[in-house]
Formats: sequence, C-alpha cells, structure tokens
Amino acid sequence: MWKKKWRMTPSRLLQIVQGEYSNRPLRTFRWLINVIDDIFDCKNKSDESCIREHRELLPLPEFVYHEYIPMKFGVKQLVDQMCWDIHNGVQHYAKPEMEQEVPNYMEIVTFKEFLDDDWVLDDLCFYLLVKLTLLKARQVVLASKLLFEEEIWILFNHIPLLLESIFDGACNEYRHGLALRLQALALYEYKTPKLHRDMFLRWLLDESQQLSQQFDHSCKLLYFHFQLSNFDTVTDQQIRQASQWLLSDRPLESVQALMQDLALPSTELTPFDRFVDTCKSLFKWKQQIKLPKFQSSEGIKENLCVLGIWGGGGNPKKNIVIVDLVSSRWETIKDRVIRPIIELLANSHFDDSDRFELQRMVSQIQDYTHSITAALSLRHGWHAFLLYTEILSAILNGLESFDQAYLKYNVTRQEIETYLLSLEEKL
Repeated sequence: MWKKKWRMTPSRLLQIVQGEYSNRPLRTFRWLINVIDDIFDCKNKSDESCIREHRELLPLPEFVYHEYIPMKFGVKQLVDQMCWDIHNGVQHYAKPEMEQEVPNYMEIVTFKEFLDDDWVLDDLCFYLLVKLTLLKARQVVLASKLLFEEEIWILFNHIPLLLESIFDGACNEYRHGLALRLQALALYEYKTPKLHRDMFLRWLLDESQQLSQQFDHSCKLLYFHFQLSNFDTVTDQQIRQASQWLLSDRPLESVQALMQDLALPSTELTPFDRFVDTCKSLFKWKQQIKLPKFQSSEGIKENLCVLGIWGGGGNPKKNIVIVDLVSSRWETIKDRVIRPIIELLANSHFDDSDRFELQRMVSQIQDYTHSITAALSLRHGWHAFLLYTEILSAILNGLESFDQAYLKYNVTRQEIETYLLSLEEKL
C-alpha cells in the first residue's frame, strides 16, 4: 500500500514560477489529466534526446517550466499562468477525499510528488519507462484485447509478461514472486482478478526503490568479494572488468557496446566509490546481483587471475581444469536432460497451489542456468561447479514436487485404502 508523504516546504514548481496567478479559476479534471499525460510523454522524448546528445536530464519541475510550457506557448505570461493552473489542479484533485471521486486519482498523486521532488530523477525515469511499456503492450494487442479489458485495467495472466519486460535484468524467481504479490494486493484492493494501471505503476515504483537499495548493497559487497580493497589504487581496466561481470548473463553484443560507452566516475573519488558508482550506473540493465561463490580466498584469487584483476598468486591451472570439467558435463545434459524437465514442470496442469510452486522451481532453475552460462564464459571454475550442483538439486526437488502433485490428482480411493491397511498391519 502506498503512503502519502507530507511536505513542510513549498511546491518546487512554485519556487521557479515568477508571476503571481494563484487566484486563477480551477481547471477541469479532464484538462489536468490530458496535460499530465502530455507532460509525461514529452518528458520521455526529451530524456531520450538528452541521452543521445549526452546532456543532463531535467527534473520534472524544471522541465515543465523551462521546456514543456514554452514549447507549447512561448509567451512568458502564459507560462506562469499554466504553471499555476497545473499547481492548483494537482493540489485540489490530489486531496485524500477526492480518491473515490477521481478515476485517475493515483496518477495525479504521483505526478504531484514528482513535481514536489518527493522522488529522485531515477525514479521518474523508471516511471516513464513503465508507462511506455504499458502503452506499447496495449498497442500490440489492442485488436484482440488480450492484455487490457479497458484502458486502465491489466489482466492477471499478463502481469508476468509485463514484469519480464520491465525488470528484464532481475531474476526469474524474483519476477515470479513479484507477480504473485501484485495479484494478492489487487485481490485485496479490488476483489477481482485484474489490476488497476495506476496502482500497478505505483507499486512498481516502490518495488524499484527496494531493488535499487538491494543493488547498492550488493555492489558494495562485490568490491570486497573481489578483494579490490587489497589494492592501493584500482585501475579503469579493473573497474571495467568487474563491471562487465555484472552483465555477464546479458547478450554479448549489447554488453560490449555498453562497455564502450560506459563513463567512469572521476578519479578524485576513492577506489571504493568509483567502483560502486560504476556498478550502480548499470542498474538499468541489471537489477539484481548474485555474488559468485568461491571455495576460499585462494579460489577468489584463481578466478581473478583469469579475469586479469589479480596480479599474482592463486593457481589458474586448477581453475581451468574445473571449468573444462563442468563445461563438458553441462554441454552434455543441458539440452538432453535439463530443457525437457523444465518444459515438463512449466507445462503442468495442476491446481493453482501446486502449479505456482512448480513455476517457482522452474524460475529458480532458469536463474541457475543463466548464471552457470555466465560463470563458464568468464572462466569462474568453482562458481560454475557449485551452480552445477545447485541445478541438479533443484531439478530433483522439482521432479519430487511434480510426482507428489501427480499422485495427489491421480491416485484412486482403493489405492489409498490399500496403502493405509498396509501401514496399519505394520503397526
């Protein structure tokens, strides 16, 4: 559930406005919604242009005052007047008592908070990305009406598809769990198997903040996990190589292009801050980090020698032997054994509780397969070995759950009675 944030400072937008037009009549709700949608659309296009031209992105208040309204009108007096119209509108329609009367209440509340700088610029960029994803999804399936019943409602069975597009750099298991949580929240709020678009946007905005905090923590752990703290200075090459590890399960072509354009922070920062800031700049492409698993500090050194991050020590030959061993066995079973089992578990037709559990296990196995592919490509021997054992364990657990579910739905009454009688005789 969202919580209203009370502010003790004046509106950020009004701090920019020069003229005084506070007594202007209130504009209609429909006018305000149209303006908000247009502002978000123009802001998204402006951000794309800024990124292409390597210019800084504007916060929403500055964008509205210095770019959006002048582009629409161009007359200074009209700019100030429209700013007051927008301000008065969001102040009125975002009141708590308007929640039941205004269809797009949550969108107005969120827009007001962006104007007041309650959210940072990265949050605004993410919000615009999700809005664009919803718009594209609606346009693709508009004729068949598969995704949306109406403009503002999202059907449950298409939430996973949207999350896969929005959080494409997160784990499959995480996206599966998030889809279930969103469905549970929607059932609690609306008592129906569909989700309001504005609440979907709001909940994902909160979720993105939590993911960002977790990612920040993981980046800091990664610095010490790679033992970069043992160096007096950390070179650009070391930062780029460690950063590339974060994206090792992404398509190779896109990673190479991204690494070429990656701007490293100032050398005036400490090595730790440079490394963490660089990793955090990749959050758009990778929302979750799973730290590699090594047997010991020597195991870490062996893998860093292969990456070129560690200058000496360790035993690279031992690491290469493990990589070759795991790689050969993985190539033998991944298509012949793993893929058919994943399809078996994913396409099961049991009741919801059993199906959801099997889908969770499938997501977990898929995450492991992505990770082991990345570990082998980076020649992380011990990490790949542990992932291989985890994949086998997850496969066995999945098959056991499938057998239990199958038995539950196919065992006969006579078979149950026979089994119980045999137990009683043993007693």
